[in-house]
Amino acid sequence: MPPSFEVLKARLTSRATEDQAELQTRLRNSFDEVLQYSRFKYVVVNEELPAATRQIASIIMAERHLRDRQSVSIQVILDSFDASRRQFR
Repeated sequence: MPPSFEVLKARLTSRATEDQAELQTRLRNSFDEVLQYSRFKYVVVNEELPAATRQIASIIMAERHLRDRQSVSIQVILDSFDASRRQFR
């Protein structure tokens, strides 16, 4: 998410990748697009690209380590503990 409308406008204008009509369309659409933030689990405000990139990488890492996504690995670990438990009875 851009930090403000002004920053978004400046970024799009400086890129010069769209003609004036396309630029106006993108800016017009941005009002509705930013209101969609609540549909997402995470929000990254792109103030500076390196920081935003790190934040996105952190989100990806966190998602990969959710308990439900680790169930197979966790079961292998639990099985190893269960097998070793017999030594201590």
